[in-house]
Amino acid sequence: MDIVKIIRYHGIKLAKQGDMYYGSIPPVGQTGKSLHVWPDTNTWFCNKNHVGGGILDFIQHIERGLTKRQAFEKAAEISGVQLEPFSDEQINKLAEKGMFMVLLLRLQISTLKI
Repeated sequence: MDIVKIIRYHGIKLAKQGDMYYGSIPPVGQTGKSLHVWPDTNTWFCNKNHVGGGILDFIQHIERGLTKRQAFEKAAEISGVQLEPFSDEQINKLAEKGMFMVLLLRLQISTLKI
């Protein structure tokens, strides 16, 4: 799963500079470098809104009102990953523990045709 792909999916333009990407996150609406993205850790931070986090946090910030499960399903949809059935409790526990990427890797491996 690629946070840059997730962010660009939401119509945000990012410019690469070194190992990071920069852009501007709505509703700030300014151009420039208010949004900082670290693809190696799949994290982001907006210094105008003082918010940041991982992939699920970004989706929930942009698509207001989504639950963790809905954000998880949206991330999988954008990434082309077919989900196994997981309960809301399982998703929330994994998200709390920072295990989101492990879960996605497991899902991607389980959908491979070998």
